[in-house]
Amino acid sequence: PCHHVRPGLPPTLVFHGTADKTVPFENAERFTRLMNESGNICELVPFEGRNHGFFNGVY
Repeated sequence: PCHHVRPGLPPTLVFHGTADKTVPFENAERFTRLMNESGNICELVPFEGRNHGFFNGVY
């Protein structure tokens, strides 16, 4: 979550569906931006048109 972002966090790779209604894609964009602005390494990999949990078959 964005409120936990601070300098010194480990490198982070975020996979997020652009059609996620549980956690809006904008949240992932904001998290990535805040991580990078804090000097951390963070990359967002968007999955166009995918919903929440698309990669694990649960949703």
